[in-house]
Amino acid sequence: MAGDRLSVKTICKLTGINEHTLRAWERRYQLVEPERLDNGRRVYSLDDLEKLKLVSKLLAQGFLIGNIAGQTPEELTQLLHDTAPSQQGSQRSDRSGTVDQQIIDAAWSNDFHLAYYLLQRERINSGLRSFLFDLMQPLLTKMELGSCTPKLSGGQSLALRAAIKAIALDLFYALNQPDRIKEFRTRSLVLANLYGSQSEIETILSGILCAINEFPLVYLGDHVSIKELTELANDTALNTVCLGKISGKSTAVTERLNELAVLLRSNCEIWLVSESNDFLELIEEAYRPRFKVFDSFQQLDYTLTSFR
Repeated sequence: MAGDRLSVKTICKLTGINEHTLRAWERRYQLVEPERLDNGRRVYSLDDLEKLKLVSKLLAQGFLIGNIAGQTPEELTQLLHDTAPSQQGSQRSDRSGTVDQQIIDAAWSNDFHLAYYLLQRERINSGLRSFLFDLMQPLLTKMELGSCTPKLSGGQSLALRAAIKAIALDLFYALNQPDRIKEFRTRSLVLANLYGSQSEIETILSGILCAINEFPLVYLGDHVSIKELTELANDTALNTVCLGKISGKSTAVTERLNELAVLLRSNCEIWLVSESNDFLELIEEAYRPRFKVFDSFQQLDYTLTSFR
């Protein structure tokens, strides 16, 4: 897929395949054929990444690389499906068998190393969007609503969120590499978590979607002040502020959003995810057109894809 450029280090991190081994497979089996830049560096597409993930899964089931290297991604997917244990066909509603439930159970048992391992394993074995939309997002929603079973204590929730944040940040920085970011994109974004406004992890998820879609992006981190955010946005060519997810329409949040709109350059848009746009009623009318509200991370991803 033209334009999707991932470094060999990123590929190895996301697939669990050793770099030396990957090079050997490329020479011997032509497993994937990375593009070479003018400086000689090898870069990989998202299609290459997905094929290598399939290969990694099949090797874990005992297949030999020489027997599967020449197969297409479609053939590898079918082979993986045909050899999967029968119980994997059960629905995710089977509480004891779902990965997110295994992660919650590990946290409830105070085994946070296991919770981190399960998250890391799924990051390697899942497609990027599947990992975000089918695991990370539902897990965060359960924690936000307090609907985890068994119910986690405050400390357990904090420890699990720390593990999720570490995985999300690692994935974000693996994808947000200069080799694959397109400077000619119509949108260049600054990503920030306003102090007291929303979950930093869900802000990072927005950043991962931007990086997947190859948009120039600067991440400021957690608990960012309006002054810090507007100084950077106004002093650079960045034309979009992405705030991740906003919940509810509290006065405190809308006051910060109003202040942000006042201080930003007039051509700078403010993007955020919110299940409802009711909070716009509390935004000064003159600034409302500058807000772009997505009802889900999937809609944000669709919009970013449409800009490509």
